[in-house]
Amino acid sequence: MSAIRSLSHLLRRPAPRDAYLRAAALGLALASGAAAGAPTPLASCPQIPLFKAAFQPVAPNVDFGGLPLSIQRFDSADDPAQILAFYRSAWAASEKIPGPIEYPLQDWKVIATFRGGCFYTVQVMPGAKSGSTGFIAVSSAPSKSQLKDDVPTMTGSTILNDISHNDGGGKTARTVMLTNGFSPATNAVFYRNDLTGKGWQVIASHEMTTRTGRGSIMVFKNGVKEVSVAAIRDGGNDTQVLLNFVDRP
Repeated sequence: MSAIRSLSHLLRRPAPRDAYLRAAALGLALASGAAAGAPTPLASCPQIPLFKAAFQPVAPNVDFGGLPLSIQRFDSADDPAQILAFYRSAWAASEKIPGPIEYPLQDWKVIATFRGGCFYTVQVMPGAKSGSTGFIAVSSAPSKSQLKDDVPTMTGSTILNDISHNDGGGKTARTVMLTNGFSPATNAVFYRNDLTGKGWQVIASHEMTTRTGRGSIMVFKNGVKEVSVAAIRDGGNDTQVLLNFVDRP
């Protein structure tokens, strides 16, 4: 039942790292030419210029919809305006390279650039008392062949997020969010039939009511693997489905 509670909480309030990933995805879409050519291994990406701050790894090995990502958090005595000014200068336009792009994301300010076959994003907001806090990430440009389509989906579904994570100890996890025009109940029947037909067993099933309507959460197990499936209305006529795959939970 802890998996159900955690999943329900995630659906109601996105985690800060998920907000960062959305920012990175938006920035990548805006970066001129970012999707062209073969992806560059992260180890080959030029070193990102860093300012004075305390840095902490958040997700050193993440796959976001076929996009390799390395993310770290920072806390700095500098305020957000100083951080943004630092990167405007570090990433200033040259004859061959355009300057950075900037855009807001709720309370955050984001600055990003595409350099050396890699995409860099800095997301910053004021700290709790002073200074600033935020995330820095580097990713390589995705190629068409990287896009994944091995998740069972109902006809007409659109995948919004596909995030894979490896904790470095051999344990992997993958979270997929998609949307479609079917009801939560219809989605629940589809995933129950699809997954049990592939050898998964239902170990928990729960109906819930959210602020956007009725929803359903199921947890399946297959050997050492586990998957949670949540389906809720998105506030309109569509349903959002969240699948969380875990290897050796």
